[in-house]
Amino acid sequence: MRKMIGIMMVMMMMVGCGQQTDTAGGKSLSEVLLEVGRSTEKAFYTFLELVSDTLGFLG
Repeated sequence: MRKMIGIMMVMMMMVGCGQQTDTAGGKSLSEVLLEVGRSTEKAFYTFLELVSDTLGFLG
């Protein structure tokens, strides 16, 4: 499961490369990537919870 999260994080970093804003006061690339990583992790665990509830697994 951690391997899957690692793979998704690498994919998000590749997608985010070069998309940093040029405006003053904008978030840095590392801040954006951390935010994306947290959101991705939250969505992933929410999906797993939904699947486990649907299949009747106890957690």
